Amino acid sequence: MAVEQVHQEPDIFVIKVPLPNNPLRDLNVYVVVSGGEALVIDTGFRMEECKEALMAGLRALRIPMERMTLFLTHMHSDHAGQSDLFSKAGCPVYMNRIDIEWLEGSITGKTRAGLDAQYLENGFPEELLKQVRFHNPMYAYAPIEALEIMPMDHGDVLKIGDLTLECIFTGGHTPGHSCLWIQGTDILFSGDHILYDITPNICAWTGVEDSLGDYISSLKKVDRMPFSIAYPAHRMLRNHPHERIEALLQHHVRRLNEILEIIDKYSDSGIVAYDVASKMKWSIRCSGWDVFPVTQKWFAVGETIAHLVWLFRRGYVDCQVRDGQKWMYPGQNGKSFVTEEDL
Repeated sequence: MAVEQVHQEPDIFVIKVPLPNNPLRDLNVYVVVSGGEALVIDTGFRMEECKEALMAGLRALRIPMERMTLFLTHMHSDHAGQSDLFSKAGCPVYMNRIDIEWLEGSITGKTRAGLDAQYLENGFPEELLKQVRFHNPMYAYAPIEALEIMPMDHGDVLKIGDLTLECIFTGGHTPGHSCLWIQGTDILFSGDHILYDITPNICAWTGVEDSLGDYISSLKKVDRMPFSIAYPAHRMLRNHPHERIEALLQHHVRRLNEILEIIDKYSDSGIVAYDVASKMKWSIRCSGWDVFPVTQKWFAVGETIAHLVWLFRRGYVDCQVRDGQKWMYPGQNGKSFVTEEDL
C-alpha cells in the first residue's frame, strides 16, 4: 500500500519509504492533512527507489504539491535527501537552523573534514575512513546542491489548515534535531529522538561539547510534555512513549558502565575510542568487529566517542594525547559506576 492512514481527527497518514541496503530498512514519512493542505515530515534518501515510493504515496493523497509544506526533523540524508523535490516545486521547506548549517556544511565538504579529523584522533584507521567517504549514506545520498530551507527555532509554529504544529528542539541525535507537537493534542512526531524497536544513534559532533548530554537533556524535556503518542521515523509505532524514554535513559547508563569496565582493563596502557568500540556489544548480525561493515564501524565509533566525552566531562575517565591520538584512562577521582540519577 502506497499510503496508510494511522490517525483520524487530525488526519495523519504514513508512507513507508524503503532505505535500500541499510539496516534501518525504511523511513516513516508522515503526512498531516487539514483544510486541503498537507504537511510532509521527512523524505528519504536521494535515491530513485525512495523517490518512487514517496511520490506514489503523495499522489494517492490527491493533494497538489503547491498545497504542501515540508518539515525536516534533522539533516541526515535518510530524512533530508529528497528535499529538493519540494523546494524545486515551490513548497516551503523548514528545518531547525542549526541543522541547516550542518546540511550546508555536508554539501560543501566542511562537515566531513571536521568529522574526519575527530575520528582520526580517536584511533579510526585512515584507510577505513577513506572507504567511509564512499559508502556512508550520510554523504552518498544527501542533497548535492544548496537548498532553500527556512529556519525554525524551538517554539516556532507551522499552520496547516486548522492545525498548529510546534517545533520542539531536541538536540542530540544531530545538533539541531527537532520534533513536532500538534498543539492541543497528545501527538508528537518524534523523528529519530524516540524510536521503539531500535536505539537512536548518538554520535559526537565537531563543535558540540556534549552530544550525549544534549540528548539526555532533550529526552527529559520531552518527557515532561503532554503527549501519549510519539510517531517514530523508523520501524513500528508502539504504545507508552514515556516508558520508552525511561528505557532509553537506562540503555545509556548500561552503555556508559560497559565503557568504564573496558577502560578499567587498560588502566596502565590506555585505550583509544576505536578499540573501545571494538570490545563493546552491538546489535548487529556480524560474527565480530573484523567483519563489521565499515559504515557501521563509523557509527559505532561515533557513539563511543560521545559516551567517552560524557564520561570525561564528569570526571569518570581521563584523557592523554599521544602522537595526535586521544588515549583514555580511568578517572582519578574514584568515580567508577554511573547510575540513572547521575544523568
